[in-house]
Amino acid sequence: MDVNIAVAIIAASATIGATIITSMVSFKKLKSTVKFDMEKFKSESTYEIKKKAIFESLQMLDSYFSWLDFNSNIKPERDFEITQLELTKKARTVYNQLLVTCTSGDLPNKFVEIIFGKEKNKLCLYKEYRNECRHELGFDSIDMNEEAIFISIVSTEALKKNRK
Repeated sequence: MDVNIAVAIIAASATIGATIITSMVSFKKLKSTVKFDMEKFKSESTYEIKKKAIFESLQMLDSYFSWLDFNSNIKPERDFEITQLELTKKARTVYNQLLVTCTSGDLPNKFVEIIFGKEKNKLCLYKEYRNECRHELGFDSIDMNEEAIFISIVSTEALKKNRK
């Protein structure tokens, strides 16, 4: 065999081998990038579902609290748009959403504890619940005034006087 032909065969083999190795490396990088992008998308979409469930739970609890009478002279402004059946269905839905999206059981457990707990402890539990919501979303706790944890009514006396 001619030396030039042997050198050409070796060079062609090396080029083909290098092309195959480069293709394999590129494929592994692409596969890794796609996997990372899929994990990122999954994480972001799970976070959005969790955030929505948490906001819905807070709204549901506000509707629930509007029907409770606390030891004060102020009667909460009631959510007359919601019935007991609707509130119960909403509580079940929210509880299920929390169970499937939260990383720990603290938030769903606190949610149930508020609904079934003793009435005198509910506002204290709600304060804890709000901070659990913050933790679940990756935020630090904040110091909240327990007496203002639930806005029962916003005074509109000044508005009424202004309109006259």
